[in-house]
Amino acid sequence: MAIKTKSGGKAVSVTRKAQKRAPPVRLRPSPPFVLWHHPNHWQVKYGQVLPYIKQARLLPGVNNVDQHGRWDQMRLSYEREGNKLIPEDIMGPGTSYIRRHDGHHGPVHEHYCTRVYPGSDALGTDHEEYERFLKACAAIVDPPPIYVLEMMLEKAQKSASTALAAARNAPEKEAFAASRVAIVKVIEAQRDAIHSATLALEEPSAGVAVVVEEPKPKKKRKRRTVKKKVEPETAPEVSADV
Repeated sequence: MAIKTKSGGKAVSVTRKAQKRAPPVRLRPSPPFVLWHHPNHWQVKYGQVLPYIKQARLLPGVNNVDQHGRWDQMRLSYEREGNKLIPEDIMGPGTSYIRRHDGHHGPVHEHYCTRVYPGSDALGTDHEEYERFLKACAAIVDPPPIYVLEMMLEKAQKSASTALAAARNAPEKEAFAASRVAIVKVIEAQRDAIHSATLALEEPSAGVAVVVEEPKPKKKRKRRTVKKKVEPETAPEVSADV
């Protein structure tokens, strides 16, 4: 292609190089998906108690998805079990948590925080963005129930106890034991925070005067007295014998 320079000099022939297209990823084809959260499913991740998110693939003929890809029945089934649907645009209007990639044998759909590599079957995670995503999910679901945190705490305490025992004779295991202890502290802090918030809702705030209105005394009904009619006294008859 011939173009002229701004100075009006001779036409110069320029050959545009064809842009190289990245090779497809070496992953198996996968359909789109929807994300769900159940009130009982929580995890300690990034030093916080965050919701555990379940992924359900929209594969026709599987998991209550019909042959045309409609998933109304799947949605009813999941919601009946207490699951909450995570909106696809949870990170903002016009966004989607689904990313479509070209694969050798068909399209590959992955979470937007999942890193894929052209020409490879390796997978990675954008942890900084995934933490933002989980926090956004936590903001739209109910906080973890106390009984769930208690079960998580019991399991974490057993794991920490085992790890500490193993680290006594193996210094190389001390870092792992410390991480187990840290998980216990995270769960305890979350439990205490929710417990305090619950008490604040149930009890009056400190320093705020509570006025209790006493019931008004009932008016006494006046008893009506009926005055008896008093007859005038008459002198007794006096008779005398003559």
